[in-house]
Amino acid sequence: MDEKLYIIDSLSPFFLKTSKSIVNWSKVPFDSLEGKRKTINKKFKKIVDRIRSYFENISALGYNAVSIDDLAHLTVFNFYSRTLKIKIAIYRKYYKKIFSIANQYGLKVFINSDIMFYNRYIKLYLQKKRLKETVLLKKAISDLFKDFKHVSGVNLRIGESDGVDVKGKFRSNVIIKTPEQLNTLIKALIPVCNEAQKYCIVRTWTMGAYKVGDLAWNVKTFNVAFKDIIYEKFIVSMKYADADFFRYLPLNDLFFNTKCKKIIELQSRREYEGHGTFPSYVGYDYYDMYKKLESNTTIAGIHVWCQTGGWSGFVNRTFLKKSSIWNEINTVAVIKIFKDALNSTEVIKYIARDYLKIYDYRKFESFLLLSEDVIKNLLYDPGFASQSLYFNKLRIPPLLYIFWDTVVINRFIVLFFRFFNKNQANTIIQGEKALHSIISMGRIAKELHLDYDVKFQYYTCKIILYARKLLYGGNNVVISLQLKRMIQKYRDRYPFGYTFRIDFNAFEKRTFFNPFFKFFVRNKKEFRKIDYFLFNSISKKIILLVVKLFKKQLSGIAGNRGMSPEFFLK
Repeated sequence: MDEKLYIIDSLSPFFLKTSKSIVNWSKVPFDSLEGKRKTINKKFKKIVDRIRSYFENISALGYNAVSIDDLAHLTVFNFYSRTLKIKIAIYRKYYKKIFSIANQYGLKVFINSDIMFYNRYIKLYLQKKRLKETVLLKKAISDLFKDFKHVSGVNLRIGESDGVDVKGKFRSNVIIKTPEQLNTLIKALIPVCNEAQKYCIVRTWTMGAYKVGDLAWNVKTFNVAFKDIIYEKFIVSMKYADADFFRYLPLNDLFFNTKCKKIIELQSRREYEGHGTFPSYVGYDYYDMYKKLESNTTIAGIHVWCQTGGWSGFVNRTFLKKSSIWNEINTVAVIKIFKDALNSTEVIKYIARDYLKIYDYRKFESFLLLSEDVIKNLLYDPGFASQSLYFNKLRIPPLLYIFWDTVVINRFIVLFFRFFNKNQANTIIQGEKALHSIISMGRIAKELHLDYDVKFQYYTCKIILYARKLLYGGNNVVISLQLKRMIQKYRDRYPFGYTFRIDFNAFEKRTFFNPFFKFFVRNKKEFRKIDYFLFNSISKKIILLVVKLFKKQLSGIAGNRGMSPEFFLK
């Protein structure tokens, strides 16, 4: 029986200096690594040095595997141009060194890939030969296992493709549209993995598109997708909840009511909670998840994202120079909980005394408890976040107004929150108390000599609190003026901090969207009979018109980060 997998991403060493104000932290920035042969060699030599340091750090903590981008840049098809073959040959040379270093530190290597990656040569070849993508994918995976002996398996994403901002020789597209198609694909790949005795990991994460769009939470879709797949090294990889890496979400039911082996995906660099710029401790939540999964025999391991996820200008590289201590603390907490079975107090004691060299762990624990109060009651709106809301195949995020490093409050957000939050006054009180918690955190951090920018978090959260007051209190002229001044001072003080896109005309009392919310949004994951009518092809076109209305207000966010908003309704 294989040991459990404690996988961690290896993204941070690949991020060298960049002139971009907004960085896509979702994958290796291959476009920034490209250039002439001399340039690629120079950059990859730096990456290899960083990789060695990174692998040393994470293996010492107890992680035994790494995930690395990506299959496309390791694959050479004979129909590629000579120029592209030479470029990929350089990648392969350095990746072989990286895999060898991983092996030296006892780390298994898993290669990430979207299904399916493309370039112009692949598209032309498939059209000319009238072949399906599966043929090339099987060939790519087979060659990977033959050419790189230290690779232990593949980690496949089927429900999301590259963001609209991704540039370079390769781009990916979603080609799996039904659970039946996914089942057929996996059964085609299993013999390739079985022959080499390698792992085949398939991620359930989707963006709600097509019939497979609810794979992350719908047991019926899940069972069809993974029916009759029998292979000891086949594992399904799932985020811990039925939405992205947010708080306020219960553990996904699929961990308990399905029989296949599973990996639980966890995030330690919290992409919606500051990207490591301020404390966002996950130890309490993750320990609660661990206890619920402790006796679950289907759990094959964890996959921790300590760098991966989201778009932002917040530049910190976990476990390297200019790291974030808050990302590191979370990453340490995860492995100590899930591998060493330490309880919440034991984890904090270890982090304080062994990792940070802080003797007074109880004071450090007080700091973390206060930080959790700030995240859950101020960054999140507890009156809204505590509700379970679904739109078609998507679980609506409990943190709806923060897009990574940008706070967006427009007419839609105002109307949506006013409709669903029935305890608005208490939400404001909780936020005010949480703001005072930041002051207490600053005092404790000073006593413990923690590298904590209390002013940055305080001013950021104060703006969010005042926006909440306007959201629920109406267009109060005094608060509106105060908020505008705060934002201007914040921009001067933190030019690379959060961006606030607040429509001050949105706070007027309006209720014309209430019928839309009532019919189209449900509070249970199970589909209602009316949903099959509401989300037919005709009504989806109407919804798309509404999306386009608000797309202008998301200009610069949804327009050039992530996937197109229209994709969610396919």
